[in-house]
Formats: sequence, structure tokens, C-alpha cells
Amino acid sequence: MESLFCVAESSMPLFVDAYILDGDRWVFGSFWGNETALQEFFARLSLPQHEEGLRSFSLVSTNGDRIKIHAGHVEDLSKITTKTPPTTVLGQFCNVWIFDPALQKPNRRNGEAFVLGTPDEPAKQIHRRAWSTVQELSQLPLLDHWQDELMPLLTRNEWVIPLSGKGVQGFKISLPADAFEAVVTEGFKGKILSVEPVNRTVAVQQGNLF
Repeated sequence: MESLFCVAESSMPLFVDAYILDGDRWVFGSFWGNETALQEFFARLSLPQHEEGLRSFSLVSTNGDRIKIHAGHVEDLSKITTKTPPTTVLGQFCNVWIFDPALQKPNRRNGEAFVLGTPDEPAKQIHRRAWSTVQELSQLPLLDHWQDELMPLLTRNEWVIPLSGKGVQGFKISLPADAFEAVVTEGFKGKILSVEPVNRTVAVQQGNLF
């Protein structure tokens, strides 16, 4: 476990061992606590402020660092709950994942998806999964060997951006259909994208339009 954070606004012990954000937008969080603490905290996130509802909360690290999190539209998030056996040393604890639904199923309508991985997952591996997600989102069929040409362009255009967080790493993919289709079309016209894989050195000598 890389980090452990305490939720400052909870009246009972409540912890977070991993979270990731898209700017100030909540993408994923892993909460630990007893069932009562979790229910109380999540209820406050959905209540109006005049009823002691929370619009934001703070995560406090073991060395005292404080990170403020904006709750956003909690009703739009998905939740998965698991429980430890009651025979553990500390008794029964709940682990609740709160996350954007696009983590489970990419939103092809608006071209949005998230790709997450563990902190020690090799960059090449998570980039490969990001490319597979781009293929799934794209309205056009994309061949595997186009990854080396298209992914740098997606990054430069901020259609693939890294997310911030602790205990997990990941990317947000936002694929604008018309603009991306224009890029692929231009790639064919410039002979940068081809049906068959080509020697990358030759492609560079021809001039990479991207």
C-alpha cells in the first residue's frame, strides 16, 4: 500500500488507500471503514449543505499533508462494496470503490473513457491498454500497428491525458469523432498510415505529417 489517507470530515475512522482525479473531477476512490462510517459519509455527500451535506472533503496523509477533494455529482458515480471476514483482527471492514461509470464501460457516444493501472504497472503495458481503448472508442477501425503514429498525436492534442492521484495511475481518453477522423484521413493521404506495417525509418524519411 503506497499511501493511506484519513477522511477528515468523517466522525468515525474512515480511510482512503487509493484515488485518482481528472482535474478536480472525481474518477476513482477506494474507501475503507466500518459499514456505519461509510454509510454516514456517503449520505452526507448527497445531502444539501444546510442539512450538513458535504460538497467537498479532505484527505489527510500520515505525515499531515492535506488534499481537498471536490465531491462533484455523487449521484452520477458507481459503487462496488466488499467486506472482510468478521474473524479478522480488526473485525469486519468494508472496502467501497466509488468511480466514474466510464471506468467500467467506455462512453462511445461522447468518446470518453478512463484507463487505470497499479503504480508499478510498466508504462508500455498501460499505454498498450490505452491504445486498445482508443480502438474501442473510435468510429473508424484502427489497425494495431498505427499505435506508434497515432498515440503521440493524441497526447499532443490532449485527447489522452495523464490523471493525478495516489495508489493508482491512469489516463483519460477524450476522442473528438470528427477531428480524429480527419487525422486518420490525413494520415492515409500522407502515406503515414498504411494497411500493412512499414519500416518506421522509411516512414520518417518520407516525412511524418503528425
